[in-house]
Amino acid sequence: MADSTQAPRAADEPAILVVDDRPANIVAFLAVLEPLGQPVVTATTGQEALRHLLQRDFALMLIDVQMPGMDGFELARSIKSHPRLAAIPIIFVTALSRDATHVFDGYAHGAVDYLLKPFEPAMLRAKVRVFAELYRAQRTVRQLEREQRAREQAEAANRMKDEFLATVSHELRTPLNAILSWARLVRTGALDAARLSKAIDTIERNAQAQARLVDDLLDVSRVVCGKLLLHVGPLDLRAVVGEAIDMLRPAAEAKGVAIHWSEDGSRIPMVGDALRLRQVVCNLVANAVKFTPSEGRIDVRADAQDGYSRVVVEDTGRGIGADFLPNLFDRFRQEAPPKGREPEGLGIGLSIVKHLVELHGGSVVAESEGPGRGARFTVVVPTDAGAARSGAPGRSGAASPSAST
Repeated sequence: MADSTQAPRAADEPAILVVDDRPANIVAFLAVLEPLGQPVVTATTGQEALRHLLQRDFALMLIDVQMPGMDGFELARSIKSHPRLAAIPIIFVTALSRDATHVFDGYAHGAVDYLLKPFEPAMLRAKVRVFAELYRAQRTVRQLEREQRAREQAEAANRMKDEFLATVSHELRTPLNAILSWARLVRTGALDAARLSKAIDTIERNAQAQARLVDDLLDVSRVVCGKLLLHVGPLDLRAVVGEAIDMLRPAAEAKGVAIHWSEDGSRIPMVGDALRLRQVVCNLVANAVKFTPSEGRIDVRADAQDGYSRVVVEDTGRGIGADFLPNLFDRFRQEAPPKGREPEGLGIGLSIVKHLVELHGGSVVAESEGPGRGARFTVVVPTDAGAARSGAPGRSGAASPSAST
């Protein structure tokens, strides 16, 4: 039977679903419920009722027990077994039996009430009115909860923005202070050759640190705007990894961290963006250097198999707690540092790694056995040029149980 309504079916008005195989009974229900002004949808079979339930929400169901095929009790069982539908109140309306056992059976099937025909119209309207109001109240509570969550998320985003701006200021100011201090010393002309060479090296190193920071910020902006593109071509992945390690080795040696990388002269040919893949390895190795203590070790491996190339960066650093694992590759997120220490970096390096790897159609996974147990990052990208150009993201994340730098 077609849907029936006695009032304009406003989107926010709770609807009532009436299920009865007798058209005369449905007409009677519509007449009784008309004064309420609620939208009423009707069905003459259990199957038709289920279709309606999957298409929209209802505040209440009025179900006749004795129907051919799927009777009212069977329909109630189907409804209560469905997670989205189980909370809909059901009132059985029937002239089948006034026996208490039969009534109890109705309650056992999930009914909130059981009315026997003939019923008092005013009583039915009163019950329907109560459930319609309850539906409105529940909907209001859900809306308030959504608004509360949205406010909390907005407040958290504002806090993250403020923290990020403070961190950016600190990260930019630190190398700038070193540059200015040494530049002033050079300007005095009082430095001997050895100290002048040290001053120039310090200025250059800090200027490069600032340049990397600015480049990372620009990359984040390109990611957000969807403007970070790949320039793919043939490359040797082993050579790309070697170049990245050569760039980071001085910083590792200055900290007393050993980088182990086997340069056996073999090649790993593939198609991709050599500059961006080198950036991926640089970020991962720099991350490992940052969080690995003096006399620690970083192992870097690269290989290829079955149409995929793989790079693994493993360190003996501080690792990370499993509770931070889901946020590992989020922008501007960093695990709380050890007590008494400030956060290092901006928390954007790993998010850039994830995006660049997925632009190549690959994935990056982090693993760790927990704090103080080091970490391992595994990057897998297809060697196929078409896959590299497609930009279809792979699955990145953190393996469980794990943590990472």
